[in-house]
Amino acid sequence: MKLNLDVEKNLNKFLGKKLINGKKKIKSGRNNKGVITIRHRGGQVSRLFRILNLKYFFWNIIGIILKFVYDPNRNTPLMLVCYLNGILTYGLAIKDLKIGQFIFIGDKVFEYKKSIKNLTNFFFNFQNGSLINGLENRFLSGAKFVRSAGTVAVLLRSDRTSNRVLVRLPSKEERLFNSKCICTLGQIANINHFLFDISMAGRSRHLGIKSVVRGVAMNPVDHPHGGGQGKTSGAGGFRSQVTYKSKVAKGQPTRTYGKFHTFIVKTRKSKLLQ
Repeated sequence: MKLNLDVEKNLNKFLGKKLINGKKKIKSGRNNKGVITIRHRGGQVSRLFRILNLKYFFWNIIGIILKFVYDPNRNTPLMLVCYLNGILTYGLAIKDLKIGQFIFIGDKVFEYKKSIKNLTNFFFNFQNGSLINGLENRFLSGAKFVRSAGTVAVLLRSDRTSNRVLVRLPSKEERLFNSKCICTLGQIANINHFLFDISMAGRSRHLGIKSVVRGVAMNPVDHPHGGGQGKTSGAGGFRSQVTYKSKVAKGQPTRTYGKFHTFIVKTRKSKLLQ
């Protein structure tokens, strides 16, 4: 299916008012008080923010894919979907979907035609071994997990009695989810993104990443590794490597477990939680 030029022109004019929300704010690593909390950030190219349908506002409805568009705010393309109620939304593009293909979002049971693909549904409606993405952490909280380019999760086991499903995430972590949460079938598009090479410093600056200065090249007032006579190896040759705040930089766990860490069955390092 190929859009007419006049239709596409009017469509882009409409999208500029509805689905594209002005400029994305660039904070250059600063918090609400103006204090730098993330170093080496700034100088990002101005970009527009696309509003995505990640909370599944529509249910039991058929849509058609109009086109795929580039999104500068993420590493995966977006697909523009028009639903039967006439509303247009952006969504994360799924691998092997094509322009003009019909998709269905919901759990309504009817005889699907071959041209209609059931994308979004509850966990318990998918079979074991299904490849899924856009996982909800809590019911109606929106897609939180598996949204990056080329990522996919595997539904390992579903238990109707306990309303829990076991999912293996792309990090090889196995986690329990509520079976009444919503997910999307398939793999995120742009599976070759891991082959992407920045190849030059200017592209990093356009992405908002500034150059990083080594601690041993600084003065003692600027970094714990600074100072010394001539060149010094490692962390100055007298201490373990630390950050500019004197915290251990090598081998120290940085992950903080929240109130949902009890749902982790198997960690990323293949060690069972004690």
